[in-house]
Order: sequence, then C-alpha cells, then structure tokens
Amino acid sequence: MAADRFALLAAAVLGTGCHSIAGPSTPDNNWHVHDSARFSLYARPGSFAETNVAMFADVLEDQYPFALGALDVRLDRHISGFLYESRADKESQADGTAYAVTGAFKAVCAPPLNGNLLVALQHESNHVIAGSALGQAGTLMVTEGLATGVISERYHSLGRTFLFAWTRDHRSEIPPLAELADDDRWSRFNSNTTYNAGGSFVAYALETYGPERFKAIYNARSDEFADRVRSVYGKSLQDLEAEWLRFCAAFSAPIGSA
Repeated sequence: MAADRFALLAAAVLGTGCHSIAGPSTPDNNWHVHDSARFSLYARPGSFAETNVAMFADVLEDQYPFALGALDVRLDRHISGFLYESRADKESQADGTAYAVTGAFKAVCAPPLNGNLLVALQHESNHVIAGSALGQAGTLMVTEGLATGVISERYHSLGRTFLFAWTRDHRSEIPPLAELADDDRWSRFNSNTTYNAGGSFVAYALETYGPERFKAIYNARSDEFADRVRSVYGKSLQDLEAEWLRFCAAFSAPIGSA
C-alpha cells in the first residue's frame, strides 16, 4: 500500500483533539465487557469490535509494557476502553478520545481490521498511560507526538518505521519544530502532518537521547519549549531539528504494509 494512503488512513483514524483531561461521561448500558490483565474493553454486543476484541486486547497488552519501557516509567493501572461502532455511536467528530484522570478512552472501532485501526487503539491507550505516569504534557506537539511515536510494531510496521520513512518522504511539508511546539499554531497545520511529524520527532528524541532527557522537556509550555530543549540537550531546538531530519533523510527502511 502506498505511503500516502497509510498517512491519510492514520490521520483519519486518529482525528484531532483526542486527548482530554477528565471524563468520559457516563456511558450507556449496551456493552459487553471483555477483561484482560490490564484492560477492560467494552464492545457493542455482536459488533465488529466484539468479534475482534481478543486481538485488540493482545495488541494493547503488548503496547502497555512497550510504552512503559520507552518512557522508563512505572504504572500499575487498569484501563477501560469503549469501542464504538461509528462516530455517530460515539456522538463525537473525533474517532478517539482519551481521559487520563479516569483511566479510560473511547475509540471508533470499525472495519477494516488493519494496522491503522490497531495504531488508533494504541494511540489512545498511550494518552492514558502517559497522562497517568507523567501528568499533562506542556504542548500539543509532545502530547500527540508521544501518543503517535511510542508505538509497538509487533503487529504492524506503522510505528517508528512508518514515521521515520514518512518524515524522509515528506520533508518539504513539515513546519519548523518551533511552530509545531506553539499551541497557538498547532491546529492551523494539516493534522496528518502534525501527528506524524510530532511522532517522528518524539520517537527520535527517545531513541537517540533516552527517556530521562525527554521527560525533562515533557511539561515545557510553548513559550519555554526552545529554552528547555537547549538546557536539556545542550543544543538549540533548530540544531536538534536538523539532526532529526538528517537521521530521517538517511533512513533506509521502506514504509511497510499494515
């Protein structure tokens, strides 16, 4: 499948504004609950989600320790996931919404069953994990970049492999990090670009410099982000950006299929 198709599908699944502080509102009673070690997944009776809930649980059970390892944090929290059949069923224009305070997320879970759908569920669970372990991030770029960039590829290749290759192939479309880290500008850009670029940068920063430095910039607000980066990484945001882009330009792996 073409790289652009993957990018568009991922953007459509992830949507925008998927992270909230508190919630969700009290759900209705039309659910079957499927419990695993760390998750309770709520699916509509007889739905596509219920048919495939065992696989979704496997993917999320793999994602949970992967995220903790990437961030070097500890967390012992059971997460509830409500798997809706459509946006109309979810009563929202966003395909996913996470609530770190209450340890829950909502996600539209509809065919086809592919890597894009699995990434969407991993993304929302990451919001709960990161919010629970680290608190609220200082910028939207870090909030969504972490949820997008810390993705286990055990069941697909749409984590770092996709993100670094996407950055390589879409360099001309990516705004400067100083603009992506500005919450007043974030929503002005194409959401596919912001999510993928933010995820790629976060994945690079974590892999190259480790989680401790990343956690030191995690809560920096837009107006202090560049200064925090210089303090933590010993180089300007522009220099760190150039380093990340050079790495991605030399990244040789192709964008795989879901």
